[in-house]
Parts: sequence; structure tokens; C-alpha cells
Amino acid sequence: MTPKNDLHELIHSLTESEVSVFRKEILKREGQHIYLQVFDAILDMEEYKEEALKKQFKGKKTLNNFSIAKNNLYEKVLEVLCQLPHHQNIETRFDKFKQQVAILIRKSLFKQAMERVEKAIRLAEKMEAFKRIFDLYELQREIARQFLTPQEYLDLLRELRNKENFVKEAETNLARFRDIFDTASIAQKFPPNIRQTMVNGILSQDVMQDPSECRSVTAQIYFFRIWNHLYFIMGRTTGWQFFSEKLIELFEQNPALLSDPGKFFVYVNAISNLAYNSIATGEFAKAMEAAEKLQSMRKELKTGENEALIFCRYWKLQLLYYQKRLDEKNGMLAVEKIQEGLKRFKNKLSKNDTMELIHYVGVFMLIMGKHSEAISWILKNRDDKAGHNRPDLHDLSWILFLTAHFSLGHLDVVEQQVPGTLRYLKERKKLTPFYKALMTFFRKTVHAKDQKEAKELLGRLQNELEELMRQEGDASFLELFNFMAWAESRRSGQSMVDVLRTWKVDFLEQPS
Repeated sequence: MTPKNDLHELIHSLTESEVSVFRKEILKREGQHIYLQVFDAILDMEEYKEEALKKQFKGKKTLNNFSIAKNNLYEKVLEVLCQLPHHQNIETRFDKFKQQVAILIRKSLFKQAMERVEKAIRLAEKMEAFKRIFDLYELQREIARQFLTPQEYLDLLRELRNKENFVKEAETNLARFRDIFDTASIAQKFPPNIRQTMVNGILSQDVMQDPSECRSVTAQIYFFRIWNHLYFIMGRTTGWQFFSEKLIELFEQNPALLSDPGKFFVYVNAISNLAYNSIATGEFAKAMEAAEKLQSMRKELKTGENEALIFCRYWKLQLLYYQKRLDEKNGMLAVEKIQEGLKRFKNKLSKNDTMELIHYVGVFMLIMGKHSEAISWILKNRDDKAGHNRPDLHDLSWILFLTAHFSLGHLDVVEQQVPGTLRYLKERKKLTPFYKALMTFFRKTVHAKDQKEAKELLGRLQNELEELMRQEGDASFLELFNFMAWAESRRSGQSMVDVLRTWKVDFLEQPS
């Protein structure tokens, strides 16, 4: 049986076209129209209320046992979704091939069955689906025994053994790169000393010195992703950007790989990350080129599949671009698009993507001096019970809430909220040196005797944050929100926009 809310979540995750197809399919089925009534009733529910549903359909013969009926409807929705072209992934395609081959074998049409297997093998090779290739080779043997001459069969076996050795080597090679990537992807979560040991261990691997060690395109993708992670961890922007470009180039040279949802996700992320980095470094033409690429991908989508992902990446990119250019007018238009998209793609966007979009809208509002509007966005993340998806954004939202109220002059709210925020951060062991400095400032500033003392506290906060960033060796703390520029704007009486027009992080530069 499906848990209470699962059917509601599944139905509300459907695109408009998927809802339309489901309705048409159920209308064709005699005796099942009652399920469509339940479907529409659940679709109309903002929140799932099972007792109200039971009451609404009480006495309906098909729905005597509502739990069974609900489970049947859940299965019917998935059944219809599986028939839609945009959900026909590589697994579905190979299953169809196997079913077709089985039918041809039962009809003793062995030559035709062999041709279908060979077609499936060509597809698997393009997809580099090595495990599938092994299965298909075995099926090829079974069919060949039925109609090939002994000599033809022996020749095929020799050919298959050579091919299997190549595929086995490619799969082993891929597994090695996959393992190294797993290590690289989690290295940044560890303290600096452990992280460096992990990085050194990766760099000592002989296969990491030359891409020719890769035995497949998929292995090359992992190779470039590993180096991408390493440069990101070491804070070397140029190398990080170079390997993002190599990833994009690799996918565009091998478009068949993009039918794999996992690889499509990597491709979209590579384009997005390159664009975000280009905005940070002021390479706006390159960022807009990436934006156009994302937009063209979205236009080519004939269904809602992946549309939510592209929407998120595209509008996050646009908002960051307008934020960097301090363009309030166009930035607010982007905010409107994001608002519309969050409603349209509700339950289709991942929780991570939703929290990111909400965070960047809140930050944009703070920068533009729209503090009251910022609070409503900040609270969406702060009060989100699923904040564990992006704990960094969830934790930061508590600080940003104080920041917005301080900017509005609501010192009574700041004073009231400080104890709860401190308790929250301490309980979760998230009171980092940066957060500790900010919380000390908020705790003291509400008791400042006058403007002069308040400005002194802001200056002290700036110095403390600067020293902490100098000790860490990077200013990444400012990426989610520039507290240094914010403190300067409050201290100098300028808008944050005016401060950012001349902002430059130069305190990390080494003297020549």
C-alpha cells in the first residue's frame, strides 16, 4: 500500500500534458472512470485530506476499500507515465528490445531476432552501457546456436570473446575512475588537513595524470569531473573553468550520452557552473552564451521532462547576472519569473533547487534595499522543515533574518530573535567562527548607546570577518551573501548597491 501522501505528491508532480494523457487513457477504460474522479479530487487538493476524500466517495462500489483503490490509482498513474515517450529511458528501450527478440525467437524467426539484438548492441555501445552489452552478447550466443552453422558459430564465439575482453576492461577502468570521483566529491566536506590528505591520495593515482588512461568517454567524463572538483577545492578558478569547458565539449561531441538522465544532469550542471563562474569573474558574454544554450535546450523539450531543471538553472543564472550588474529593474523581472516558476513547478523542482532560488531572491532583495520583501523569502528557507537538504542555506537564513530586520531598524525584533538563533546554531553545532562574529555583533548592537558606538561595532565586525577570511585563505564566505559590503553600507550610510559598485576583495592578495 502507498503511504498516505504518496499519491497526492505523485499526482501534483505531473505536468499539464501528463495530466491530459492520463485522463484520456482512463476514459478509454470501461469501468475505471471512478478512478478519474478520485484523481481530479486529489489534484484539486492543496493539502492531502484523506478523510474528506473518503467522505466524498463513500458508497461508491469500486472504492469500498479506499486504501486498495488508492494503491490501484497510484499504479495506474505510473503505468501511464511509463508509456510516455519522454519517460522512455535506456532501461525501457532495452526491455522493449528483449521483449521483441523473445517474440521473434518463439516464432523461430532467428535471423530477425539476431538483427534486433545487433541493433540493441549498437545502441548500448553508443550509450556505453557496458552491463547491457554483456547481457546482449549472451542473448546473441543463444540465438546463434539455433540457426548458424558450426563454423559460423565458432567464428562468432571468437569475436564475442574479444569484444567481451574489451568491454570488461572498459568497465573495470570506469569503476576505477568512479571510485576516485566519489573520493573527490566528498573531500570538500572534511576539515582542511583531512581534505588535503585525500587530495594528495587522488593526485598520486597514475591514471589521473593523462586522459588517455580512460578507456571510454564515460571514464573521460569522470576524469574531467575529478579535476573539476580538485581545482574547486583548491580555489583555482582558471583550472576549474577549463575542466567545465572540457566536460561540455565532451558531451556535445557525444550527444547519444545525453539520453542518460544522470549524464544529462552533469551536462546541464557543467553549463550552469561555467556561467556562474563567468559572472563572478565579470566575463558576462560567456555567461550569456551559456544562458542561451540553456534556453535553447528548454525550447527543444517537447514535454515537461527536465523543464524544471532547466528553468531553475536559467533563472538562477539570470538573477545572479542582474545582481552582479546591480540591475534592479531586470532583476525584479527575473524575480517575477522565479515566483511564477516556483508555483508552476511545485513538486517538480528538487528541494535543493527550490531552496537555492529562494535564497538568491532573498539576497537580491537585501542588496537592492528591499528588506521587507526579503524577509518573506528568507522565512521560506528558515521555516522549511526540509532544510536538511541544504543545511548551509537553512542555517544562513537565520542570520539573514536578523540582517534584514537590523537594516529596517527593528532592533527590538533583533534582540528578541538573537537567543533563539544562538540556541539553534549551538544545538546543531553550526556556530562557526563567522557566525559567532555575526551573532556577537547582533547581540551587542541592540544595546549600543548611540550611532557612534553602533558604527564602531560595524567596523569591528568588518575587521573580524576580514581576519577570519585571511586565516582561511579565501573569501568564499561572501559568496552566499556579502556581509562585508553590507556592514560597510550600514556604517557609511550608503546603499549596499553603491558600496558594491566599488567593492573589491583585496585583503587576500599576497604582496609581490
